[in-house]
Amino acid sequence: MEDDRSGDRAASAVVRPAARVILIDEDDRVFLFHGRDVERQRTFWIMPGGGLEPGEDAAAGARRELREETGLVLGADLRPPVWTRVHTYPWVGGLIEQHETYFVAHVQRDEMTVPPGDDYTFEHRWWSLDEIRRTAELLVPRRMAEFLPAVLSGEIPPFPIDVGS
Repeated sequence: MEDDRSGDRAASAVVRPAARVILIDEDDRVFLFHGRDVERQRTFWIMPGGGLEPGEDAAAGARRELREETGLVLGADLRPPVWTRVHTYPWVGGLIEQHETYFVAHVQRDEMTVPPGDDYTFEHRWWSLDEIRRTAELLVPRRMAEFLPAVLSGEIPPFPIDVGS
């Protein structure tokens, strides 16, 4: 989902706060959902997460989304935010300007219970850093391969890093 800001289009976008989780397994692989952008007829790989509910902070939203999408219940396992990302995209005839905060969690693969896909996501898998670096598929955020090594090595920046679109 690329940034589609252009003049008046961005001005009319609805702002949507969101939270995502960089899930890392015992083999330093990252969990991604394969999603589809029906409006632009393309697919992409994205980390678990989504929009915040009214009054919900980013950490609570990340925990809720993770529970809904993977069955994982995280408490103190959720690390502080490491990335941020803002992007604008078409959705159901309008524009959404999504402000994402990315958290980190280390998990055991066998703790997850991912429900069947839906209209938005249709498969999931664990990716190694090497696979992320080599793929020609669209990853979100696009510069995931650039920023992921620091996360995998356990670095938590003092302030979340803007990872672009």
